[in-house]
Amino acid sequence: MIKFTNVSKTYEGRQILCDISFEIKQNDFATIIGSSGSGKTTILKMINGLIKADSGTIFVEGENIDTADLIKLRRRIGYVIQSTGLFPHMSVRDNILYVCKLIKMSPKDMQRRIDSLMETVSLERELLSRYPRELSGGQQQRVGIARALAAKPQILLMDEPFAAVDELTRKSLQDETRLIYEKTNTTIVFVTHDIKEAMSLGSRVMIVNSCTIEQFDTPEEIRRAPATDFVQRLTGG
Repeated sequence: MIKFTNVSKTYEGRQILCDISFEIKQNDFATIIGSSGSGKTTILKMINGLIKADSGTIFVEGENIDTADLIKLRRRIGYVIQSTGLFPHMSVRDNILYVCKLIKMSPKDMQRRIDSLMETVSLERELLSRYPRELSGGQQQRVGIARALAAKPQILLMDEPFAAVDELTRKSLQDETRLIYEKTNTTIVFVTHDIKEAMSLGSRVMIVNSCTIEQFDTPEEIRRAPATDFVQRLTGG
């Protein structure tokens, strides 16, 4: 599904990723956790071609990123960011339908998709006519998730999506995301700065530090056998 082989990246003379290799399989829920500047968001952005590697190869759904049609690829990948990225001048309905129109979904299918998505992210239909400024932070993030899922992507990228909401809302959004994963079988790659979130959500957890991958394994295996001192300290072992 997603495969990095000997991938490196440097910014302004600073090594961000150092010859990393890993594979995320179909239907994995991979969380990425690490120190600030360790390269976790860079990894996420490389998956949909927003950042190009200096060396190495990246395959997504069997396609080499270097030769793939990135516009078509990105339409098959949902993307959720911390600030939601909603269009402020568009209603909730139009924000979600924006993606449906991009892929030329029929009006009948768009209506069905809207109904399904609002149920999936636990939002009331009366919110469809509202604008982002009229929603709470948690509601905005749910709309962002709904929009990312609109085209039924095989891959959903989530970049610290719950960092800006309060603890209660965060827990609710975590539960919703887990349910979405279980219902849709979407492959999720989820960047977070919270080790508890990473370990509770991920079927596999990637721990990055100083431009390298310290460990990429199931939460159970990481707790049982941390691969490095850094992993042990991070997980409280």
